[in-house]
Amino acid sequence: MLAPALLLLLSLQPATPAPTEKPEVVDKRINELRKAKNWAAVADELEALPQKQRLERSYFWLESLERSGRWARLLEVCEVTVLLGKPGSNPFLTHFKGKALSELGRHAEALAWFCEGGKKGDITAYLEASNEAQALSDWKTLLEIAEVLVDRYPTSGAYLGLKGQALAKLGRYDDAELALNESVHLVPKGAMNWADLACCYNEHGKYQEAYDAAAQAVALDPRLMEGLCNRGRACFGLKRYKEGRDDYATALALNPQDAAIVRNLKLNISMADKFLAHRETKASKRPSGKL
Repeated sequence: MLAPALLLLLSLQPATPAPTEKPEVVDKRINELRKAKNWAAVADELEALPQKQRLERSYFWLESLERSGRWARLLEVCEVTVLLGKPGSNPFLTHFKGKALSELGRHAEALAWFCEGGKKGDITAYLEASNEAQALSDWKTLLEIAEVLVDRYPTSGAYLGLKGQALAKLGRYDDAELALNESVHLVPKGAMNWADLACCYNEHGKYQEAYDAAAQAVALDPRLMEGLCNRGRACFGLKRYKEGRDDYATALALNPQDAAIVRNLKLNISMADKFLAHRETKASKRPSGKL
């Protein structure tokens, strides 16, 4: 029985070997296709080359598979490249394999892979790991990643924002508020950080501060669900039900795919309608002034 590594290596061999061409001719054709951003054609060109020539052009091969969306093939090639010892410690291999795992819906594996790359000193791997942690709602791991990044870059508003987001999701609102306040001071155009800060203020019953922070988020990104929802919640706290209803209705019109979010938005809209109807009924029953 053939060893797994050999089986994988054989699977990368083209079915029909291409005629031998001078390397400069091959490279010229590939470079022209890359300039034209014809990634499917680049991938096809490289797939037709003998194994040795493809491995000599590993980056272009992996890049073309990524940009043409051939995720299963990209993962297969990455795994064989690792077994061959090519380029075992290169950050680009960390990126390509992790991206393939992510696009194939294997987020837990992608998270572990990127974290391993981060531990080896690849800072961009930690950034990609943070995306996977968010996709998995793994706030504990996101906090661990953010703390590594903040420790290395203590004045980075973006990394402080990640830390604040993770702390808020874990219900540690006091710590989150501190991190997010510092984050928006350093990066005032970070819409999500403003939205997360608004969430913290709402949790502490600071509804005017929450409204102001959420308004900043919505001004920066009018379609930001978190900004709209936190402003709507702040409006409810301030008894400004009509404004709150409008924010929730706008958020619902964004057509969120999460059924729980849709239910929550509809519930809040219904609550606003009841408050507004009750207020209107009370107003109509007030005695009119004497003529």
